[in-house]
Amino acid sequence: MWDRLKDQAKGLQQQAQGARGPAPAAAA
Repeated sequence: MWDRLKDQAKGLQQQAQGARGPAPAAAA
């Protein structure tokens, strides 16, 4: 269960980075 949530979080972070660039990673 937690593994799924972690995978989803990774996917969302990757999508955000792809859409906005590396800035959101530093902000988050």
